[in-house]
Amino acid sequence: LAKFKYGQLLKMNRKYAQAIPVFTSFFKTYGGEKSSFYIKQAKKEIKDCKFAIAAIKDSADVLVVRLDSSINSSQSDFAPIPYKKNQLIFSSLRNDSVNNSHAPLVKILSAVKDNNGNFIRKTDFEKKFNDVNLHTGNGTFSSDKTKFYFTKCTTDAPTPTCNIYVSCFKNGSWHKAVKLPEIINVKKYYRAPLKIYFDV
Repeated sequence: LAKFKYGQLLKMNRKYAQAIPVFTSFFKTYGGEKSSFYIKQAKKEIKDCKFAIAAIKDSADVLVVRLDSSINSSQSDFAPIPYKKNQLIFSSLRNDSVNNSHAPLVKILSAVKDNNGNFIRKTDFEKKFNDVNLHTGNGTFSSDKTKFYFTKCTTDAPTPTCNIYVSCFKNGSWHKAVKLPEIINVKKYYRAPLKIYFDV
């Protein structure tokens, strides 16, 4: 398997063109243990390398900047979603949000940009969404922004129970969120994070 592992190292170091002949040589000559599995994996690695080579040519240079303390806290901040023209919705675990056992809770927060492009005014996105006893997070919108899906999770470590909720925007306001039916919220399964995908 040394040749297969070498191909993977080349791939992980973005040397895709060099990795392809290594994987090709491997699947043509390997006859060791679990040969059918590794030959299939090697062919998949070749396909992935070819995709990466093509994707790099079609990629734009992007500068990634860490947002300052107006968004990022010393705890966990995640699942950001742009909303409207100047608003960012995100999930955050903060020491200033505690439940009855005095443990920090994840909440869905909102920040708004000022005229200089700086985020200000961190507040609850919707107070009715955040729960005083549960972690609330992983929000995502429907394409028309009329539905907001998010999770509510128990604080039971290390295996919390999470359920997906949805709120509808009607008559200018977000309505009380309702738990999705059991066909979605199957018992004993963990559900997070959320993303909505659309067929094109």
